[in-house]
Amino acid sequence: MHKLYNYGLACIDLVYRWFNGIGGNVVTVSVVERDALGGGFESALSANVLVAERGTQFGFPEIMFNLFPGMGGYHLIAHKLNAAMAEKMILGGDRFSAEELFELGLVDVLADKGAGRQAALSYIRKSQKRLNGELGLRRAVHTNNPVSWDVLEQAVSQWADAAMTIPTRNRRLMKRLVSKQTAKK
Repeated sequence: MHKLYNYGLACIDLVYRWFNGIGGNVVTVSVVERDALGGGFESALSANVLVAERGTQFGFPEIMFNLFPGMGGYHLIAHKLNAAMAEKMILGGDRFSAEELFELGLVDVLADKGAGRQAALSYIRKSQKRLNGELGLRRAVHTNNPVSWDVLEQAVSQWADAAMTIPTRNRRLMKRLVSKQTAKK
């Protein structure tokens, strides 16, 4: 468990710093050009602004393995939407399109296919004119509805504990999916 826990801590270090604007002085932007599942979805959610290209898919497949996303997925969705939606998205194991998440409010900027980076640059240029106000608002939102390091660390600890107790059949399924993913590269 020690290695899993340390891996999780390294992941939440990124999530926490990105979510908090690297100390509150930066508006962070994630661009999703291909599918973002599991940890990729958590990483994308940790940005202050999420830009996604049309047709991309998002989701948490961890429930298929009898696990849950342990690096902040629940907390980040609950922060931006609500706890009920976070539970529904995680326990359902469904994939959601960028268009669906834009309608829900998880995706901030919906870009055409191949135009995600350009849309992010356009957002950055536009936000330069209001940067002080945007940073202030984000700090206020995070003060009112924080996602703390301690909460993320507790989630990692619970995730590592759960990972150590999943049944053998779930571990075999994970191995098969990992081998399929690495074979595609």
